[in-house]
Amino acid sequence: MAPTDTASKQAVGGGAADTAGRGAPRRPMALVVVGILVVLVVAATVLMLVERSSPPSPKSDAYPVGAHVAGFSIPRVDGAGTVVAPWVAHHAAVVMFFSKWCPTCAAEVARVARAVGTGDVGGVRFVGVDGDRSSSAAGSFVSASGVRFPVGHDPLLVVTSKLAPGSYPATLFVGADGHVAAVDYGVVSDMQLSVGLSKLR
Repeated sequence: MAPTDTASKQAVGGGAADTAGRGAPRRPMALVVVGILVVLVVAATVLMLVERSSPPSPKSDAYPVGAHVAGFSIPRVDGAGTVVAPWVAHHAAVVMFFSKWCPTCAAEVARVARAVGTGDVGGVRFVGVDGDRSSSAAGSFVSASGVRFPVGHDPLLVVTSKLAPGSYPATLFVGADGHVAAVDYGVVSDMQLSVGLSKLR
């Protein structure tokens, strides 16, 4: 065989080997891509399951201080009539938003309940809005917290999403004219409560 033929075959063989060598990494790369896709699908599934099992969250379209707040009327958690926004009857009000599944609500609600009793503090009316899904959960929470002021049940968060919080707990201070005097998010301290009440008198 001529030397040129041998060289040509070697060149062809070498080219095939090079081509095979360049193509070899494609399989591991494909496996990596598939692995990433699997992880993303699993993560999305887990997020969907968590979202479905979690209680609904209030929207964050809070009224700013100074804004006029629409009135509301919702059933009481104890079944004894309805809770009507006090400013509809020209009473200043403190509206507390809470629920049984909120980890910090129980202590706050119990503390405020002990301080305000039936909810009439110097002409300012305290009312609560409970966002639990079931009336039994709302009723048991209110009873266990020792609440004696009126509490309405808002399982679909219709009132809650319109009036104040982006999360529980939240406290809305509304003047007798229906304008927001203050909004406190999170556990309201005694000082915040005092300051908010002072803005309503």
